Amino acid sequence: MNRFVRSISDLCERYPVTTKTIFSNSRQVGYNLSNTLLRHGRPWANLDFNTPVDHAYENNVDDVLAGWVRVPFDLPAFIILAVLDRDPALRSDLLGADTRLSAGILGNLERSISKFRRSGLSEKTLERTTDRQKAFAQLVTEYSTYLSAHQLLDDATILSNALSRDPRSKPNDTAYAILAAKPFVGLDGMYVSSICGKSSGAGNILRTTNTGNGKSEPTESEHVSVRYAIGQKAEASGVIEEVLSRGLCFDEVEIAYTNETGYLADLANISFWLPDAITFANGIPVTLTNPGRALLGYLQWISSGFDNRVLIRLLRSRTITLTTVSSFTKPEYAASNLEKFRAGSGTNELARVARIVEEQAGASASHGPAQPSLFDIPGKAERAIDLGRVLRTFVDYAPAESSVQLMSLVSGCKGFLKAFGPSRNTRDAVAMESIIQRLDTLETEDLVVSVKPAVDVLSAIIRSHKMSASVATPGTINVVPLDKAGCSGRSHVFVVGMDDETFPGRNADDYYLSLAGVAPAEAGAGTREVNEQAISRLIEDESIELVLVSQRADPADGSEVHPAPLLREFEQDPGRIDYSNSVASTVSVRPYSGVIAQYRNDDFIEVVQVAYPWLDSGKAAATARRSAKLTEYDGVLRQATPELSLSSRHNVVSASAMEGLAGCSYRYFLQRVLNVRLPEDPPDDYKWLSALQKGRLLHDLLYRYHSGHGSQKEEGEQRSERLHRILEKLIAKHAIKNPPHNAAGLASDKASLLLAAEIFLAADADISEEEPYALELKFGFDNYGKGEGPLKISLSADQTIMMRGAIDRVDRKGSDFSIWDYKSGSTYSFDSVPLREDVRHLQWALYAFAFEEILKRNGDEGSVIQSGYFFIGDRGNGQRVTDMPPGRSEIGERLRPLFEMVSHGTFVHAHREKSECRFCDFNPICGGENVLSGDLPELESPGERAAMAKNTARKWLSL
Repeated sequence: MNRFVRSISDLCERYPVTTKTIFSNSRQVGYNLSNTLLRHGRPWANLDFNTPVDHAYENNVDDVLAGWVRVPFDLPAFIILAVLDRDPALRSDLLGADTRLSAGILGNLERSISKFRRSGLSEKTLERTTDRQKAFAQLVTEYSTYLSAHQLLDDATILSNALSRDPRSKPNDTAYAILAAKPFVGLDGMYVSSICGKSSGAGNILRTTNTGNGKSEPTESEHVSVRYAIGQKAEASGVIEEVLSRGLCFDEVEIAYTNETGYLADLANISFWLPDAITFANGIPVTLTNPGRALLGYLQWISSGFDNRVLIRLLRSRTITLTTVSSFTKPEYAASNLEKFRAGSGTNELARVARIVEEQAGASASHGPAQPSLFDIPGKAERAIDLGRVLRTFVDYAPAESSVQLMSLVSGCKGFLKAFGPSRNTRDAVAMESIIQRLDTLETEDLVVSVKPAVDVLSAIIRSHKMSASVATPGTINVVPLDKAGCSGRSHVFVVGMDDETFPGRNADDYYLSLAGVAPAEAGAGTREVNEQAISRLIEDESIELVLVSQRADPADGSEVHPAPLLREFEQDPGRIDYSNSVASTVSVRPYSGVIAQYRNDDFIEVVQVAYPWLDSGKAAATARRSAKLTEYDGVLRQATPELSLSSRHNVVSASAMEGLAGCSYRYFLQRVLNVRLPEDPPDDYKWLSALQKGRLLHDLLYRYHSGHGSQKEEGEQRSERLHRILEKLIAKHAIKNPPHNAAGLASDKASLLLAAEIFLAADADISEEEPYALELKFGFDNYGKGEGPLKISLSADQTIMMRGAIDRVDRKGSDFSIWDYKSGSTYSFDSVPLREDVRHLQWALYAFAFEEILKRNGDEGSVIQSGYFFIGDRGNGQRVTDMPPGRSEIGERLRPLFEMVSHGTFVHAHREKSECRFCDFNPICGGENVLSGDLPELESPGERAAMAKNTARKWLSL
């Protein structure tokens, strides 16, 4: 247990019931520390970690009630830009007549003004001797005036308003402490002193801020070791390789980086091939995702003055996609036409090319084959017209003037991203949503700004934007910046970036604050001091094994890189290279290296074909799938397939297979026709139960619970105790068969299962008047010749299906039966449409029909009055989604187009909503390139069968 955790534990013991507020630079650090307390068995109550500004905001409702709101995070730079655009003389005095406004200059001005305002100094203290000093003082004043006029609260205003409140209104029944990576100065320091000093609670402040200089005596630091690597990438991959080779538990490992540049991207790239194994405290850059790169490309296109060579590169590299706006036009086709018709700079050039291709297509259509043209080829005219529409769409999102409203520019960015941003996997979908949410904060602002500098600022925002920030999570490696290291209770901490160029870093001089006469100390600690304090804190913490990692050479040019002087105190062998053969240096050594080495030879293509003969088949498939028509590679077979008919007595289906067909006929084609099987997930040594295993355990729990119920009535407490006993036995049984590799994973899954059990008991009490009639009722199985085989269910005179399956639970009240299917997930897919109207959910209805057949087969009487789903997990909170079963003919007519599609061999990849593909396991095969309803392209083979297949598919999608 480190010093931080021990001190906080002592505070909680000293004040067990009293509210305790600990001021920190990061709430996330506080969350990690509170979890660490629990992991060490140290209970706490009424413990709150907060930053000074958030605490001030949350305890001052007057501003909120008066209509004031917090200033959007990215708005200040645009306010400064608008002020400088409006006053050219001010801009000239401050920056010089020939200086071009850039994101760097605006960012420096923003930071300087923010630091000054947060320092607590009055604007009267600003020096105003030279024109430049006067200009900076005027800019600060106009910035402050804008915030006041628009009722915007920045951090300085929040703290100032809180300090001006009556001291008697401040809480006095709270114990306070300070836990800061860097000391609070300025308004933050004043606010913390005001709160802590005037409280009648604990009175004492727990000061855990270290003010060391990064030095430590080697005799007291046996827990510190050093690793050297060749190159920056080898540092990150070498650490991961050491963690894996030593078999360290992921939730005992923390990796800290001294500098975000390079190291964060390297670690994020590694996380792509270790999914769900690494979490990032500050998130990962969206520039590593397809939507992030697409938006940066769009902004670069604008910044270049709409140089269409940039747009051509984006199209050829597929940095942007056209699948959302067009079913015909492919990126390569658009790029080729822009080059062919010599598109220059400017959006008017796109409009010109669009007009040319549309006119040629129109001439071809009107004059017929007597006038030969490039567009006489069947389908070319339609493709050309579609290309013209796509090019005009680019123009629609581009700013039309050199100065525009900020909300208009941001709206264009969002529109472009939604129309042309690729979303090829789950990470892309998260990035898209994250970027749009950040842009949303600026879309309401009516500031008028110059386009080029505003685009520069937006580009800087996207480059710095990160997604999927996370607290330290059990079962994962925690990646943090150095100032947050050592606060998550991990016993192994690796610090990368310990060369003398990176650590401890340099404090950037604040030109504008020094110009205005503000002392550096009043602006707070810089990067150098924060890093030195953080590394000193880690070295002094003997509860962790600390590994400091530095590169010794740059592989790009062979130049020597010097480790930080601090490492010399701990190195054992100065000449040793630990990570020279790490993942980074070995991933390029593959069997195909010898083939690629012949790429300059004339017979290179033949060499590749001999080495990898299946590439020709892949090329044919890729060409067909990129074409504007549907082919057998898109799930549309060349002939009818009566052998696949759902009514065939040889085709036995389950309710889940029918739901899969209704959800996506192409996925059904892959699974049921081509028998494509997903690879098994590799065993995860750092987690316990998978989602499937957890669901099976819950099903087993409820089966055993109801099976052992008997005829004796039980009180609520007795039911709970019996259920918990069964659960404990099942957990112990599963732990023997599948041993957990860490206590945290076991504890987390056990808590989730206990919560699900309590939710089930509370929800199950609502139907206590019903009694379970059957549990895990299996039907349609042959049972080695002893069963009666698949169950035949007639939906209409010409529609039958042969089914097998297992009904989780059947309840009975007299001659009335209720059917329940347990679900351990959430109700997300059931929330938008009533059960009876949703064609995607069929299990509840098919199970009702199957049970009626079972009753008839057994000669029993009764009817199913309701059928549905019982959400027993902690995400479903015991909800039930149910309805009276529909008539068989109603379901039959609804599914008729589906029956016909299968018989016609039409398994189109088409949905009503693109979100259907978001969590599909088969995304690696089809890439989520679905076709929306009403946009079905033509089939490759025209004719009566093709027309019938297409009409049937459209009929199904229209339901």
